[in-house]
Amino acid sequence: MRACAALPGAAILLAVLAAATVLLPSASASAPPSTWHVTGDDRSWSLWEGDELRWQGTGPLPAIGAASPVMPGRDRPDTLELIASWQCPGNIDTGGGLHAWDLNANGVTDLVYSNWRYTTYAYEAIGDNLFQQVHQVANPVGSYYTTLVCAGDGDSDGRAELVYSSGTSGVPRNLYILESRRPDSYPDSLCAVVPEVNIGVNHMRAGDLDGDGLREYIGSTQGTHDRSVAIWECRGDNSYAQVYSVHFGPGYSVSGEIAVGDFDRDGRGDLVVPEIDGARIIHVIESTGNDQYQEVWSEVVPTENMFWVTPGPDLDRDGLRDFVVEGGSGIGQVIWSIIMYEETGPNAYAPVWSQQVIGGWINGGLATGDADGDGWNELLVQVGGLTQLYSAVADNDLELTWSLAGPLIGQGEHRIIAPDLDGDLMGEAIWWTTENPGTLVLYERIGLPPALVDESPATSLLLTCSPALSRGVVSLRYCLSRPSRARLDAFDVLGRRVACLLDAEQGAGEHAFAWRTGTLPAGVYACRLSTGQGTETRRVIVAR
Repeated sequence: MRACAALPGAAILLAVLAAATVLLPSASASAPPSTWHVTGDDRSWSLWEGDELRWQGTGPLPAIGAASPVMPGRDRPDTLELIASWQCPGNIDTGGGLHAWDLNANGVTDLVYSNWRYTTYAYEAIGDNLFQQVHQVANPVGSYYTTLVCAGDGDSDGRAELVYSSGTSGVPRNLYILESRRPDSYPDSLCAVVPEVNIGVNHMRAGDLDGDGLREYIGSTQGTHDRSVAIWECRGDNSYAQVYSVHFGPGYSVSGEIAVGDFDRDGRGDLVVPEIDGARIIHVIESTGNDQYQEVWSEVVPTENMFWVTPGPDLDRDGLRDFVVEGGSGIGQVIWSIIMYEETGPNAYAPVWSQQVIGGWINGGLATGDADGDGWNELLVQVGGLTQLYSAVADNDLELTWSLAGPLIGQGEHRIIAPDLDGDLMGEAIWWTTENPGTLVLYERIGLPPALVDESPATSLLLTCSPALSRGVVSLRYCLSRPSRARLDAFDVLGRRVACLLDAEQGAGEHAFAWRTGTLPAGVYACRLSTGQGTETRRVIVAR
């Protein structure tokens, strides 16, 4: 038995890095001098960028760093850190946003987006906070207004689809769908062209609103003095038909999203649509039967313009469904209102929480997801100059737990809280930056999620798992400084033990164990080593 020594985990990682064709550069590059400053005290303070007022609040003052302010709440588990960034060739798309889907059925979620040069890119994790480009395909129609609006599997045939919308003069107004030729390949084959309505879809969701077992693509369209919503339902392999559409107007839509879910828990699918400019009304449309829908609720929002809506679906953890809208009032320095609506009964909703933020006119947006790995969704809010994270502190009450202002702020409608791209059990908050258009930034909580946190002090076990992304066998290596009983357990992302790999007395020195993952579903797992010296936990992605 060899004595304890540095294990070759670093060498393995370097080999992986050398083999990667495209790696995300670290975001540790030097930042420009800060122009941010704070006035006031903990009773009432203002955050300024140069001469422009960016945010107002009470309580602990923001800390001004070299690049951007750090808002109060950095010691909370919700705190996020920059883990990766990269430049998208050809700048960003004008619509459609970011999408997360396992395009080649290997158990690893891909980050997908398209650019101004009519090309779609997919990136995939090759380790913790490490990514590489895995797919590139030309958009099906070479037009500025041909936009990637959805990634999914609408016909449920096990092959991923990329859905594009075209909507400008001289280009047929259609949905174009690229599909994988095999479940384990990437979408590159045009499989369907579906007629659209109106000018063109700019936001799309997937679901089964009418509960008939057939998947649907639900899209919102926009155009001059026009806004509509349409639903296309699967009619067979690579076949779709429009089953519903509704027109909202007049009113000019410059942006906006839709939310899909069952927000009153009555077993019927709901579609939340913000009618922006002009009317400023939230509409809830509900399924009333097979391919049948009707509006069941609406309310005027007290803002001059309404842009964004996102499902909670239970942000304040009270067992009731909710959705959040964001709208702005004013010119230049805009007062943004973020309002959470919650179910109060069948087809009934009421505002239960709101927050006002001062920011620029553009670059607003909302997203929800579990960004810190605690099993509950957080609300990501973006306004001109700020990115903020809100978390529940009580029933119908959210609290600002993290915020970023300065160079790495969000741009347009391009943001997402991905489910966990790199397999470290943490969701990623991802968005485009405005300081360097075309650059994506990924923020993540540093450390393990609460379900898998080791409470014991640091040890010298030197546990390593390789490869970090496995399709068969994971090699576990560790070192004992003295004889001890060793136990190796595997857990899923919810902290449930899925296997006891080893439970035995072992001597001092280096040990190795081969974990065969062939019986486990694809996904993210954690390996925990428990000995008399303490415990250590590592993450593993099982792919197929």
